[in-house]
Amino acid sequence: MLSNNNLILLLILLLCQAWWVRGSGPPRLNVSDEVLVDKQTQNLLSLRCEGSEPVYWDWTPEGLTFEYMDIENSIHPDTDHPYVSVLTVNEPQTEDTGFYFCFYDGLGDDDWQTNKQHVDSTYVYVDDGSHVFLDYQRYTELIHTTTSDTLTIPCRTTRPNVTVKLTKDGQDVSYKGVFDARVGFVLRNLIMQDSGFYICSAPPFRDTQSFIVQINPSISQNLPKPYIDMEMNQHFVVGNPFSLECMLLWMSQVTFHWELPDLTTNTIRETSTKGDYRISTLTVTNATVTDSGQYKCTVSASQHISNDVLYSVEVVETQNPYINISSGTNVILVSAGENLQWKSMVRAYPADPILVYSNWTGQEVDETNKRVRTEHKASIAESWLYIDNVTALDHGKYVLEGTTSNGKQKDSVTCYIKVMSKPTPWLEGVPEYVSPGEEMRVSCVARGFPLPKTAWLFKVCTTGTHNCTSDYQELLNTTALSSTHPKPGNIKNTTIAFVPQRSGLLQCLASNDNDTEVTVQPIPISDVGGLFVMQHTGDDGKDMMVFKPSDKVEVIVSDTFSLVCAAAKFTYSNVTLTYSGQELMAVRNDSEWSWKHVIEGRVTENYEGTYTCTGTLHNDNSKETIKELKVNVHPQEKVKFKPDSNMLPGGHTVMVQEKTLFILNCTVTGTPKPNITWFKDNQELKPTDPFFDGETVTLKDNGQRLVMKYSLYAGMYQCVAQNRVNQLYGYLTLDIMDTGMSPWAKAYLVVTIIGIVVLVVVVICLVRRVKTE
Repeated sequence: MLSNNNLILLLILLLCQAWWVRGSGPPRLNVSDEVLVDKQTQNLLSLRCEGSEPVYWDWTPEGLTFEYMDIENSIHPDTDHPYVSVLTVNEPQTEDTGFYFCFYDGLGDDDWQTNKQHVDSTYVYVDDGSHVFLDYQRYTELIHTTTSDTLTIPCRTTRPNVTVKLTKDGQDVSYKGVFDARVGFVLRNLIMQDSGFYICSAPPFRDTQSFIVQINPSISQNLPKPYIDMEMNQHFVVGNPFSLECMLLWMSQVTFHWELPDLTTNTIRETSTKGDYRISTLTVTNATVTDSGQYKCTVSASQHISNDVLYSVEVVETQNPYINISSGTNVILVSAGENLQWKSMVRAYPADPILVYSNWTGQEVDETNKRVRTEHKASIAESWLYIDNVTALDHGKYVLEGTTSNGKQKDSVTCYIKVMSKPTPWLEGVPEYVSPGEEMRVSCVARGFPLPKTAWLFKVCTTGTHNCTSDYQELLNTTALSSTHPKPGNIKNTTIAFVPQRSGLLQCLASNDNDTEVTVQPIPISDVGGLFVMQHTGDDGKDMMVFKPSDKVEVIVSDTFSLVCAAAKFTYSNVTLTYSGQELMAVRNDSEWSWKHVIEGRVTENYEGTYTCTGTLHNDNSKETIKELKVNVHPQEKVKFKPDSNMLPGGHTVMVQEKTLFILNCTVTGTPKPNITWFKDNQELKPTDPFFDGETVTLKDNGQRLVMKYSLYAGMYQCVAQNRVNQLYGYLTLDIMDTGMSPWAKAYLVVTIIGIVVLVVVVICLVRRVKTE
């Protein structure tokens, strides 16, 4: 049995193991490793940090104190990172530029850059739009260093991606150093001749910073202190590999030595160079809990004193899947024609999430377009969207959405890409023509950024554009209907209503800071129903437009006949109407807006033939528009009954059995096509009367057949068929029999009954006579 002391010791060990397993990795910020705050559009800085333990804040800007910020802490149970802290800086200033750290308690003073298991950091730029250097007002600074040290010229900037030039005594020496916007210029391998007067500048900005540098001989032979780095998306979890890189900025040969918590750990060790850096990479191939602890990297070189660095690693048993996506900026301003890069930080476990970029329409970005591509660097937690030769069509909101490989955790980040571009206007809703006095509604849609301003102009050209010499004038007497800014945010849609008084050219002028562009559409006025019209009106008063180059129409002798050949004066210089190649003496009915030829009359056999309407375009007599109409003339014919008609001029009677189908046929021929009118018992039957209920009684074949489904209505029926030549009458009397016996059957039954009665009387008489005898 275990003693009480042993039991207590066992419980303590179990509690320690449970605490060890619970660890879920380092704290994490909701932003990438760099954040840009544009004071012109942002009035606060907000950073959110979450961790598996209580988290704390620190920062490098010296003038930032608690009176200018708010820190709000909260706990969210049942999550991997329940401790949440939000740091908010109101009205941030350029002096607030610097590193911001979120860390667990117990972090040493030298662990900010090395102990990434207990700290996360970001660098914040605060840009006021006026000054590029953080310390632009500083007087000339004196810097003392030695030949064995590194020279840092602290010309830090208020924004990333700035090209800074370094001069010494008037000579450009930018090539001698490495520039980091967060640090300044860093120069190594110094000699005493590097002393002098240094100036930092960033054309076209006017800001400068100046320094007097004094370099003295070195009296120390210590190696610089190395530092340990690791990949951003690396996790210290049992069963997974992890790597540490020990790096030293040194030009000569150097030796690395590693000390591990567990000497039995299987590792892979490699050395390499990267620029002026000497690197030793230590890889633990299969992590266990015993690999937790301090990792020490020692560097040594001939004739130099060695140096070392420590790095703390905590290996946990398990790690719940998570994904955290952030971006240093939520707005990117780029000019059309430039290349665009959007960087996001993707921290996730497992480190291979599914990442999808979508544009403002919600559709996944099209990487088949060679201008667009994406790149995911899982090991360093970076994801990039690249768009080459950006156009106005690339403007809008873009979203990067990530999902863990098990599909259970999701996160996303949004960036608004604003493409500075000149306007591209176009008109919508412009009709082919407008009738005199007709109000038209037209929209000018202009794409560009900043959003364009639009103006409406009109140029009067009553007889086309070929000889239009008037100037564009502001369009007056318009009604503004709407002005909208639809997605993706670089489109302006302006709609107006106006009544054109004369034909001409409508212009929409769109302008912004980048350029001015116009779009023009002709506005012809026509009073003939189109720009070029050939129209026939028949005896029934219906209009037939000739839309095809060639069409035909059937007419009958004595029909009313009208044919129009017309064209708008804005588009055509003249029209002619010919019949079988000969010009007709048609009536000219020209107006202010159109040329017009009209033929009207009663059809005769001489109307048969082909009519050609020809329109001649302005300024080019060789260009014509032609439409043809072939007219076929048919003779008139009297109305006649067809053989299957049972409606006869003299009339007749038909007896049908009740509830059986019966059809009254008033089928006739005649030209023009006869009209049929039905009567019952001298009362007209109109198609709309309740008599025609569509079920028991209907009209078929253009009214020539009256169909009775059940033969319910007896009476005298009359049909009148007529055209303009004659009219014809037909009659039929309909008798309905009962559904019982027919009259012949009833008579036969009566005779039979009488015969039976007579037979019975005879039999009785015979029987009585026999009895008497």
